[in-house]
Amino acid sequence: MNSDLARRYRRLLAVYPPGPRRDELLSTLLEAAPATRRWPTVRESTSLLLHGARARLGRPGSIGVVVFAILMTLAGGGLGGAAGARLGWEAAPPLPSGAEAQQLTATVFPAMTVWGGGDAALFVRTNDGDGIQYGYADYWVKHTPATRDVDTFTHAVRDRLQAAGWQIRSDVAPDLNPGDEGDEQKKRFTRTFWATRGDLALQFSNFYWPDRAVTESDGAALFHLSRTEPAWAAPAGVLGALLGALIGWVLTAWVSRRTEYSRPATLFAATTSGFALLLLLPILLLTYLHLILGGSKTSQGQPEQPWWVMLLTLGHGLTRTAATLGLAVLVMAAWPRRHRQPANQPQRQPARLAAGSMPVMPVVVLTCVVVLWAAVSASPALTAILVVAGLAAIGLALWQRHRARPARPRRDPAPMPSRRATATPLLALVALLAVLWAGGWGWAAAVLQTVDTTLAGLSRCVPTGPPDESDTHASPLSRTAWVFVSPQATPAQVNLVQDAIHRVTATTSSAVNRDPRSREFQTAYCGDAQLPEAVGRTLPWYFTVNLTSPGAFAALVAEVANVPGVVAVRHAPRGDW
Repeated sequence: MNSDLARRYRRLLAVYPPGPRRDELLSTLLEAAPATRRWPTVRESTSLLLHGARARLGRPGSIGVVVFAILMTLAGGGLGGAAGARLGWEAAPPLPSGAEAQQLTATVFPAMTVWGGGDAALFVRTNDGDGIQYGYADYWVKHTPATRDVDTFTHAVRDRLQAAGWQIRSDVAPDLNPGDEGDEQKKRFTRTFWATRGDLALQFSNFYWPDRAVTESDGAALFHLSRTEPAWAAPAGVLGALLGALIGWVLTAWVSRRTEYSRPATLFAATTSGFALLLLLPILLLTYLHLILGGSKTSQGQPEQPWWVMLLTLGHGLTRTAATLGLAVLVMAAWPRRHRQPANQPQRQPARLAAGSMPVMPVVVLTCVVVLWAAVSASPALTAILVVAGLAAIGLALWQRHRARPARPRRDPAPMPSRRATATPLLALVALLAVLWAGGWGWAAAVLQTVDTTLAGLSRCVPTGPPDESDTHASPLSRTAWVFVSPQATPAQVNLVQDAIHRVTATTSSAVNRDPRSREFQTAYCGDAQLPEAVGRTLPWYFTVNLTSPGAFAALVAEVANVPGVVAVRHAPRGDW
């Protein structure tokens, strides 16, 4: 027997589910192969892979399970591609700083005082809060007589960038949004273009508003600096799509075999999975159509956001609901049940049945990953719930492994669970999903927030002034700031503070918070702890200022720090995606 050929056949036969069928096929293939053959033929390899993948699904003769598996594979590939492309961005370099940033600003704004700059998060929310866009840093100068001649100055910037090796991607043109075609002031006093070099994209804008009051800004010359898509993001997306498709097929096959001899379980799995696919596939189709058509672009042709952003904005609720339904199917499939086989098939032993149960180590790893994510990005209450659920899943897996062991001599085998005991957790799971669906995710979030508030009420804090910078690593990338104002400030001083905030080019909006009973006020001073109302009334109230990029914080401090009534300026916790 050719040992090399046998080893290669065994690798291909690993696609088939474990069992004697593998050995039977191996023997047949080796007997039919010529003595001189060392590799399986292409036809044999293709046939074994296709038939092995079909055998994994179980249910011989069923076309429906093949349709479900194909759709699940497409859904898994779509989600895996988006996840891989997103992970590919994690290795993107930071935006320029130090000497590199100084060289760039000297090219764009020679011999001028430049504000802004610094690094930025990979992705940030749009100004309206409804979308996600590439993170960017703003650099700008206040207007001088040279910059107020917007057309001449902008053409000069373009020429200097082109001489420095930047590739100009659009012509210099008025900075018009859809619907601004009749705005003569914008046509006359705004100019924009964009350029790229290496892994950087630069969008220059110059806008001038004449006849403004002295206390108001008359515009600025600025540029947004952002990253272009890394070269490895596309290969990471392709790899993620292949891995996601494989996971989709394997999980479908596992669920199919686990529910093969239970009609109620089969109906539940098919109905729930079908509904999840109905929610997920349309948004995936739109997402990949968005990718094929080139994604969203500005009027000058610059990409605005990553192609997979629709899964996190328009399809966020649908994706989350589909994931919950998929998790419900996996839990149901992993639940032990009495297997009923057709009478014409030999009866399998209970130990062999239990051997197909949920493996322990993947459950432990998945639980650790989910709990770690929750501890980093979710509420303490949700973390506690996931810890309990994870421990329950691990306990279930260990119990199934214990049941899979052969019975000891002279001891009766453990009884199989009754039909009622098997159906109770399944009905409870269905009821929980129905309650969540009927009440909406907002209801579940409200419950978690109530639990968080109750737990936070057990601790109190008594601040004496504005909070310190809480997170020295994340705060500099925050696009929100707090300007704290003395409670004794006069209305005239408050107006001066507000005018100073609006003079900063990179601020988009501001809001006042004077109520110490509000959740936002308590969070600013005490985080999750409780702030006594009497103490809150003695503390400075504050403006919440939204910045276009993190580097605008220094300009905000310089503008408002010396205004009467201002007590302190702080970074707000980072809230970008």
